[in-house]
Amino acid sequence: MKKRVTFFALGLAALIAAGAARAADIPGPIVKAAPVALPWNWTGSYVGIQGGGGWGRASQTDATPFDTGWYKLSGGLVGVTWGYNWQVSNAVIGFESDAAWSNIRGSTAALGVFNGPCGGATPRCEAELQYFGTARLRLGYAMGRWLPFVTGGM
Repeated sequence: MKKRVTFFALGLAALIAAGAARAADIPGPIVKAAPVALPWNWTGSYVGIQGGGGWGRASQTDATPFDTGWYKLSGGLVGVTWGYNWQVSNAVIGFESDAAWSNIRGSTAALGVFNGPCGGATPRCEAELQYFGTARLRLGYAMGRWLPFVTGGM
């Protein structure tokens, strides 16, 4: 029994020693440096959706002294935005445009004025913004993932 235990212990020791051995002609593990992170770049196109609401005031008048006075408008809007940016060094130039459908509207009774700005059998003035779009240019200064910019257009 002692012989078996001894052979087993020697065999186990040989396996442990063989696992740790290394030949002189086999290279060790190669350690590589971490990849360098590329700087953030704002060049490229984009598309997005927009949604929101609007409110305001409207009035209707005509050449005669008829005037509806101010009345309120409000409603929602939804649309699409698209654009493109070019980055040169830290300067970013680009353009952006959007188009939106809206349901911003309001109305008022014309207080019985038959021939005023809201004439008719049942005088009523209405204002409605059905859709709109904008276009603008951008000039910015890139600071990594932060892009302060100025924009202007119509």
